[in-house]
Order: sequence, then C-alpha cells, then structure tokens
Amino acid sequence: MKKVNKLAIGTWALTALVTASLYSAHSVQAASATSALPAASTSKSMTSTTTAATTPAVSYYTKDGVWTGVKKLNHDSVTPLIVEAEKRYVYTSTGGKTSTTDSTFSLNNKTYRYLSTDINTHAKLLAYLTETYTKQASEAYIQKYVIENNGKLAQVVSNEDSKLEFNRSTAKMISMTDTTRVYRLTVPYVKDAQPVERMLVKFELVDGLWKINTSPSALF
Repeated sequence: MKKVNKLAIGTWALTALVTASLYSAHSVQAASATSALPAASTSKSMTSTTTAATTPAVSYYTKDGVWTGVKKLNHDSVTPLIVEAEKRYVYTSTGGKTSTTDSTFSLNNKTYRYLSTDINTHAKLLAYLTETYTKQASEAYIQKYVIENNGKLAQVVSNEDSKLEFNRSTAKMISMTDTTRVYRLTVPYVKDAQPVERMLVKFELVDGLWKINTSPSALF
C-alpha cells in the first residue's frame, strides 16, 4: 500500500476551508445588495394611473340662460334646438307673460287676447321667433294665427297642452346640402301613452346658425 502524505492532506483541507468561507461571504453580500434594490417594476405599476378622456357637454345657453343658437347641426344638436323652439312657440301661443297680458276682446264670435308687451308688435314677435325659426317659418305662423288690433298683436284664446315629449325625441337625417337639412323626428308621448309620432322637419343655415324652416304650428 502507498503511504499517505499527511502534510499534503492537511494543506488541501485548509485550502478547501478557506475557499468555502470566501464563497459563503460573497453570497451573503450579494443577497444583501439584491434585497436593498428598489422593486422598480412593482413601484411603477402601483403609481401608474390612467385618466379617461372626457368630452364636455355642449351648451347652447349662456350662464344666464340666454339661448345662443346651434352652429353645428347633427342628430345630437337637433333635439336642443327643437326643445328651445317649442318653448318659444308655447310662450307665444299662450300670450307671453301672463302678468303683462292685456284684457281680452271679442271679434267674429271669437275671444282674443293681446300678447304681452315684450312680443305685442310684429317686430318684437318676429325677433323672438327668429331666434330658433327662419323668417319664412315665423312669418307663416304670425300671418295665420296672429292679428293686429288697436296697434297691438292679439290671438285667439287657446291653451292646449302638448302631449308629446320633444325633449326625448331622436333625429335621423334624411337629406342635406351645405345650407339645408331635413331630419325625421321620432317623438314619444308623455308616459309613452301612445305610439311615437314621426315628422319631417326642415332646417336652414342663417347667418352661421341653424334655424327651423318649418312653421311652429305645423310642428307643435
């Protein structure tokens, strides 16, 4: 048998022990350094937020509630224009401001009332209606339903309430040119009491604003 060199064995064992110690120390330092690093990907995902884009609602009135008109006519802006036009028709057809309406009078077996002072002349009434209607549509209504008596405008007393809810109407374009449009309105009844009504409404571009070119009496 060969003799074992005890000195060689001892030297080898010592070298192995030192190498193991150095490797262990290096591993501990690497682990500590790794744990100290910030979790960049996690932090980024936690702090990242997404802001949804919102489109501001279009308003056709000033802050004081004054009608400014419709510059761009589409299926969304038709309804606000129709609703404002209905308000002006109702205001006119019921005599205007009740507190300033003059007394009634009889003519040809019909009872008439004077319009309130803010719309009791042709010029005033025309200016009021042409905010939403064309001059042609406004004149057609005035000539058919309004008379002049003692220098003031008057109309037959009538207070019929509409049973249609134009604020819930929808619009579909039927035809168009650069300055005219025709839309078909679908209008539900109050509480959906009856099947919807469908009607064609003409529009015309006047001085940069879209106006209704259908007489208010034919529409409402």
